[in-house]
Parts: sequence; C-alpha cells; structure tokens
Amino acid sequence: MAKKKFNTKTLVSEVGSAASQITSTPNLQTSSIPTGERMEKAVRENIHILKELEYFIRKLNESEYNLLKEDIRLNGCKEPIKLWKRDDDFIIVDGHHRYQICQELNIPFQTQSLDFASIEEVKIYMAKLQLGRRNLTPQESSYLRGMQYAFAKMNRDDSAKGGRTREILSKEYGVSEATIMRDHKLYLGIEKLSQISEEEKQNYLSGDSFLLKKHIEYIAIQDDLNLEVLLTFLSQGGTLEDYIKQLDKKEQQTKQPKKADKVDFLESFESKFEKELKSADPSRKAEMKFWLESLLNKYYS
Repeated sequence: MAKKKFNTKTLVSEVGSAASQITSTPNLQTSSIPTGERMEKAVRENIHILKELEYFIRKLNESEYNLLKEDIRLNGCKEPIKLWKRDDDFIIVDGHHRYQICQELNIPFQTQSLDFASIEEVKIYMAKLQLGRRNLTPQESSYLRGMQYAFAKMNRDDSAKGGRTREILSKEYGVSEATIMRDHKLYLGIEKLSQISEEEKQNYLSGDSFLLKKHIEYIAIQDDLNLEVLLTFLSQGGTLEDYIKQLDKKEQQTKQPKKADKVDFLESFESKFEKELKSADPSRKAEMKFWLESLLNKYYS
C-alpha cells in the first residue's frame, strides 16, 4: 500500500528546536498495517517496546484497560500506533496499550512512522506526551521537566544563551525558572537513585516512598556518597540531618588519631632516625622526643 503523508503540527516542543536544538519535527507517515496472518512480516516481527522507554508508558489500571479494550472491540483502533523506525526495528513511542489490545483481539490498526535523530529526542517526545496528561504526580511532573532541561543542556551551552532553555520551559509549563532548576536537580538525584534501585525510583515518582524531596536533592549534589548506606539509614527511620551528623563525626575521628596511634607514630619516627641520632648526646635525644610529644599533643589532642 502506498504511504500517505500527512501535514502535522510539530510534535516536539520549542525546547527541542529553538532552545536545545536536539529535536526536530518528526516526519510522520501513516500506513494501514493489519494484524494476524495478513500483517506484513517485516513489520510484525520487528515492532518492539524498548525497555529504556518503559517509564514513559503510562500504566493503566485493570478498569481503564478493560474500558479501552471494549472500546476497541466495538469501534476498532481509531488512533494510529506511533513508531520510531530505528534501523530494522519499529519502536513504539505511543499507543502501547492499543497495540497490545489489537494483538489480543486480532484487530487491524494504523501506524505513524516518526523520525528521530536519537533516543534522547524520543524521550523528550514521550515526556511531553506524559506532561500533557493530568494524572501525573508532582514528582513525575518535576522529573519530566527536569529531564527536558538536562537533555537540552547536553546539547548546547545554556549559559551562553542567558538561560534560554529554562525560560522557555518555565513559560511552556507555567512555572518559575527557579522551579525548572529545582526540577533539574531532582532529575539528577533520581537518576543516581535508579543506579542503585530502579524500584525505589518508581516508588518515589509514584509518591509511595520513604524518600522525601530533600533526600533526592541531597543525593543530586553529592559526588562521593555511599547511596546504599544512606537508603538503609533512611528506610529504618533515620533523618537526613542525623546521617550528616554521623558523617561529620566520623570525619573528625579520622582526622584525630587515637593516643595509641600517637605512640606508634612516635616510636616509628624514633626508630627511623635512630641511626642518625646514635652519635648525638643522650640529652639531645630526650630533647627531640619531648619536642615530638609536644608537637603531637598540640595538633592531635
């Protein structure tokens, strides 16, 4: 079947084109692809749901899924499944549930092929789809805005443009520029969290976590942090303030050697220079030992 081109509005935000220049208007092509035995084999075998993009798929509860399934059973699949053609694969970027239901019911559906230059562009496109919906938690909205800012920063010198990216995002989503910057910090913290526990990341975004916003912001700015220890401490009811106090206490203990350590150091020093001191007067040796003890007491007591 010949492919028919449609004129569509830009599917990515001004952030993608004017601010970050990391996205361009996807070229959309629509074609009818029947399911079952008649589906073109090359397409049927190569439609995939990319694991890296699963977060951007809005999960339906059982009731919502059944309502959508019944609607498609009665009226067919009216909206096309949007696909990103990457090499020989067709990656679903919108319409995951409709695709699954059409497969279950053997109902034909249409597709739209979208051209993206990178996986980051796909994520921004899917993030904008999510932000256009009204069932997001505050954590999810903040994370998705912060992600858009982060991807823009990776592809341009934002400081040279006077913070143009955060200005555009703040106007687009009706929040302050300061909020966009806090969103960015939250995004960075959540990404660090996901390296330790993807489950805890999802719990936080859904609003079902022991972690607070200040915990995520703290994680974001720490370069040398034992995240597993922190998560264990917080999950057991500890506070961030107490955790920081414990770190400070350990740091002070590390800087101040114990008395036994002082003695060991002094004896080691004496042994090392004993050869040079053999020719010295005994009173001189005692004087040196007294001087070292005074020095240690002054700086390590």
